[in-house]
This record gives sequence, structure tokens and C-alpha cells, in this order.
Amino acid sequence: MIGRAGSYDRRIAIQEKTVTYNADGQPIESWANVAVLWARIESQTATERFAASQQFATVETLFRVRWQEAITPTLKPQLHRITYRDRVYDLLGVVEIGRKVEAHLPTVGRAQEGTP
Repeated sequence: MIGRAGSYDRRIAIQEKTVTYNADGQPIESWANVAVLWARIESQTATERFAASQQFATVETLFRVRWQEAITPTLKPQLHRITYRDRVYDLLGVVEIGRKVEAHLPTVGRAQEGTP
């Protein structure tokens, strides 16, 4: 079901990775907002894992946004991410819903202590 305008009640930023080089030729990665838009959170799932002798938690979140021709087709998981409430979510892909009506943005982020 496609959401009504009022159901998009979360403000998210889509960021793009840029790489510049310092005087020594070393790459410096930074992130810049390419869009700030309204979204809704469809689902959240938290899991805990052990990797490399460390325990960490991840949060899988599905953001739903209205389709935007200028943004959605160009999003690449390696180059784009989403920020919401000071948390960073790695983009897993883009799914078109309907005929360019809505887009689903599945993400995964590292859970932060003390944040819901």
C-alpha cells in the first residue's frame, strides 16, 4: 500500500561519498547531503552478532519515500547512505514501488547504545 502524504513523518538525509586527496596523495573520504526528504519507517529489526572477537548490534531499517526521478535511479550502495536522528544507515539498494510512485530504501546500520 502506498502511503498518504501525512504518513511520511521522518526527515532523512541521503548522503553521497566524495573522495579528495591531500598533498601526500592520500585519499580523504567525506559525505555530503544530496537530498533531505520526508520518509516513513516501515520496519526495524535489531540483531546481535559476534565478528572478529567483538560483539556488535545492527539495525535493519526500511525507509519508504516518494519517488524522485533525480535521486532514486542514481543511488548506489557503495556511494550513498542515509542518516536519520544522528545515526548512519548503509544503503542496500533501491526498490521501485508502483510506477514510480514510491521507493523502498532497505538499509542496515550499527546500533548505538542508549538509542532506540
